[in-house]
Amino acid sequence: MHITFSTAIGTGAATWKDGIPEAGEEWEVELEINDEFVYGENAKEVNESYSLSMEKEVVNLNARLISIAEDKIAILDINGTKVMIDLIDCPSNPPRFIHLSFKGLNLYPVHL
Repeated sequence: MHITFSTAIGTGAATWKDGIPEAGEEWEVELEINDEFVYGENAKEVNESYSLSMEKEVVNLNARLISIAEDKIAILDINGTKVMIDLIDCPSNPPRFIHLSFKGLNLYPVHL
């Protein structure tokens, strides 16, 4: 099921991975981004700011790059939420904030 949602940093759309949510409900969610990111293509340096927006069917996300390992796994901070992504060709001196463009975002509700 595709849904639209809003957060403190903007709005987006995603695939909801559990049942049917009620309009207007608030949820804690786990994010899953399945795209592979290549620095200079769908991952680029950006000024320090968190943001989330949609342009047609593409999600645009600005997040803080916390770290990148030798295996090209990057850890991002999205305004307090941590996410791991595959990030190829990141420079040896990585930017502090990064802009990602992608189509595949899945949301899994966290049942507390």
